[in-house]
Amino acid sequence: MRMKKGIRCHDVSAKGLENIVKRCRELDIEYVQLVLDKSIEDFEYGKFSKEYAENIKEKLGDMKIAVFGSYVNLSASKPE
Repeated sequence: MRMKKGIRCHDVSAKGLENIVKRCRELDIEYVQLVLDKSIEDFEYGKFSKEYAENIKEKLGDMKIAVFGSYVNLSASKPE
């Protein structure tokens, strides 16, 4: 059994979710902690929806979110 690796997306030295995923694949990282406002440059408060989540899932491909975190209320219109 091999150990599986994970990392916080906002610690990857890449900008934009596609580039973060690409860099994680280069490093053989399978799991990420995704904190939207820290990892996605164009994240807009109050705009989180099922479609937005599906878009993120599509960009991640087979990479898995081990921890989905947020330091904000996703339904708020601006940071609290």
